[in-house]
Amino acid sequence: MATGRTASVLRHLRVLFAAGTTAGLTDSELLERFTAKRAESAEAGLASEAAFSALMDRHGAMVWGVCRRVLGDTHEAEDAFQATFLVLVRKAGSVRVDDSVGRWLYGVAHRVALRARSEARRRESRPGHAPAQDSEDPATVVELKESCHALSEEIDRLPAKYRCPIELCDLQGLTYDQAARQLNGSVAMVKGRLVRGRLKLRERLAERGLSPVAAVGFQALSREARLAVPPKLVHSTVRAVTSYAPGLFPAAVIAQTEEVLKMMMWEKLKLAAAGALVAAGLTAGALAQQQPASQDRAPEAPRPKVNAQSLEKPNRKPGEDRRWLKTMSSGATLEVVAISPHPSGPNTWWRPNGTPLSQPPCDPFPTRLTSDENVVPRAIVVRLTGIPAEADHRWWIDQANGGSHSQGDAKLAGIPVSGLSEIVTFFPSGLDSSTIRFEVAAGPWKTVRTWGKSPGAVGSREVSYIFSAPIATKKGTTLSVTHNIQDVSVRLVAVDGEGKEHPAENRSGSGVGDYYQITGEFNLPPDQIEEFRVQTRPYEKGEINGVALKPSGPA
Repeated sequence: MATGRTASVLRHLRVLFAAGTTAGLTDSELLERFTAKRAESAEAGLASEAAFSALMDRHGAMVWGVCRRVLGDTHEAEDAFQATFLVLVRKAGSVRVDDSVGRWLYGVAHRVALRARSEARRRESRPGHAPAQDSEDPATVVELKESCHALSEEIDRLPAKYRCPIELCDLQGLTYDQAARQLNGSVAMVKGRLVRGRLKLRERLAERGLSPVAAVGFQALSREARLAVPPKLVHSTVRAVTSYAPGLFPAAVIAQTEEVLKMMMWEKLKLAAAGALVAAGLTAGALAQQQPASQDRAPEAPRPKVNAQSLEKPNRKPGEDRRWLKTMSSGATLEVVAISPHPSGPNTWWRPNGTPLSQPPCDPFPTRLTSDENVVPRAIVVRLTGIPAEADHRWWIDQANGGSHSQGDAKLAGIPVSGLSEIVTFFPSGLDSSTIRFEVAAGPWKTVRTWGKSPGAVGSREVSYIFSAPIATKKGTTLSVTHNIQDVSVRLVAVDGEGKEHPAENRSGSGVGDYYQITGEFNLPPDQIEEFRVQTRPYEKGEINGVALKPSGPA
């Protein structure tokens, strides 16, 4: 026994010498350590095992809870649990995560468990299959099982962004902060989606007449989801993964893993094909729109505009602090002007510090929006000034729960006010303040991909591109590119025979998942273009915290 303990201690010391402690490492760093070390020496293999064990410690309970909730059967859940982590091993070199792999693992676990449940139900429907016997009252067992199945099905039908918080907080008992770390998001995001998810789930259960038994079923599902991961299951999974011996996994686990990997591959191919089809459709649409404008139509007179910089600042006091302004190094400035309930009125507005405004900064939002229970709509008005020519900029509200609705320039007395922007969005009813984020890309452009004039695709672990064929138009040439570049400003450039760059004049875009498509039109015919370039530049980022979502009283 002493020899065994000594060997165990020596093993852990060897791990520490090989790689150091895993405490404080992000999931992305652990995955890099796992993939980098597994092909090296025996000592490095121990470091790989430590990295994978750390990932198992962080996310094993969540994966186990999902598998138990969806499947109910312990043996089926064990197979799904191992298949989920085997998929992670197979995709470790290509999966993209930020600080946490939890959201990705949740999606894989849910997909594996759903396939396993479908397969189990097919087996149960075969002739001669005998259902398992239970010592409790058969009628009670059947009723509870049916209510759990129905409740679980309705949870599974929720969009993932609502299902995940319900699974983690309501069923597995995680705190808001723990769930936010698993989902790589904010606590406010978890709270808001939890409120809307519960509301949608209640509505769907009521439609099926399941509200009376939902509480009992929810308690049963919660008990299943909160059961601890069996230590033997954790040990066998880590051992099988880090020994690189697929034969240590049951055949059912291997089969589930292969099926899910096949599904993921087909989904990626379908997404790429969809991008190419959309590119073809958009470029064809661009051709169809190259009709000369009617010469009989009288030109429409431009509407007058009010300049936001000359607009009177509502009730601004001398010496008032400037914490509601954010100015970037490029000179671009965002100022939070006012907040109001929606729909707004003459006396409903307040400053970002909560004190009231005597005059509204703009006309009421033209569209009346309604909200679900436990969320409240707010109109937020900001002033944008000093934006450099051709700079890309955007602003949004961090804790918003649900979609935001905006128009062009806000209007005052029916006249558009240049630079004044209004958004109507929804917040959890208990939220007192919010954060507004502002980003501006105004620096030099950097070429990240050069392409010729033939259609095709190219990709790496970091980024992928799909290029359409350039199409001649009345104006010149149009080109579409689908990519998954994240968090930077992107543009298309055509290069002529003398090496001069011609940025696309008209740009449009659409997104699907992590992929985004941009279409550019150039004032050059195809025969004068030597190549195309994809260029990026970073956003300078800023934020304004503590914007009051409720009035605080007199100024």
